Amino acid sequence: MSKGADFEREILKTLSLWWTQDENDPREDIFYRTSGSGARSTARAKKGKATHNSSGDVGYLDAIGKPLIDYAFIEIKRGYTSIGRVNESDIKSILHSAPTVRLHEFLAKYIRNKIKKSGNTIDALDFVDSKSCLLMDWWKKAREQNKMSDTEMIIFKRDMKSIAIMLTEFSWEELSSNPFKLNHITLNYFDVVDENIKLIPFDVFLETVHPDKIRKLTNELGNPVI
Repeated sequence: MSKGADFEREILKTLSLWWTQDENDPREDIFYRTSGSGARSTARAKKGKATHNSSGDVGYLDAIGKPLIDYAFIEIKRGYTSIGRVNESDIKSILHSAPTVRLHEFLAKYIRNKIKKSGNTIDALDFVDSKSCLLMDWWKKAREQNKMSDTEMIIFKRDMKSIAIMLTEFSWEELSSNPFKLNHITLNYFDVVDENIKLIPFDVFLETVHPDKIRKLTNELGNPVI
């Protein structure tokens, strides 16, 4: 089983337990991974057809989870903190394995292979060197694909690092019980989006955002809570 699939299951379980935290017996089975991570919904949207409860990576199995999906188009992502970056372990492997001649060829091949295996990197500072960065590419795509929900959220994890969540500054301030005194990063990347984006530790989000707030907002927006 891939790391990505394991991570998705972890997030779906966590969201379910968080959403039912006030029940006598909190549940793990409220949300599910949509078919093809929302691919069917995306394909139908291109034809002008809406697909209920199939957008993004997260849908609801039980109707009590509907307010969260009405409120947010949710994506779950995995990534890395470095790409092709040679470290001390790499140097030892190269010195141990490389032939005594044509070292430069062996080194070049080793680095290329590492880059191929590393996958995409998650680094908020990439915008300094590039016209875009992976985080904003994710956000732009989610914004384009979201046809059913009021806003977007991206839950992501860097390899060997803590889980985080991306959401708009407006969403964070209207949802959190303490939005201004908690650790977070603000991205102002107006070449890609026209609003501030917040990066929040996922555990902080779960601790300071109560599901009742989302239920209330969803109801006010015309999507009655079931």
